[in-house]
Amino acid sequence: MSGVPVGPLRRSRWLASLIAWCGERASVHTSRRLAAMLLLLVLVVVVPTILLAGAAVWQAVRSEQKVADARLHDTAQALALA
Repeated sequence: MSGVPVGPLRRSRWLASLIAWCGERASVHTSRRLAAMLLLLVLVVVVPTILLAGAAVWQAVRSEQKVADARLHDTAQALALA
């Protein structure tokens, strides 16, 4: 051992400060990890939802365009026969 005696009181202070420092580091790491996991969860839920909603809107718009084209075609045909 070294020439400096380490008594129980000094050892406990050193150990307590080390544990406190590690706890602070662990809490920062844990909070960052938790934030990253929450962000990932939000992205996993939101991105497919937005994609599905976009596809549904696109399909609805295309359907309405087809119906409008069919009506115009029918109107033009009726006017041509009149």
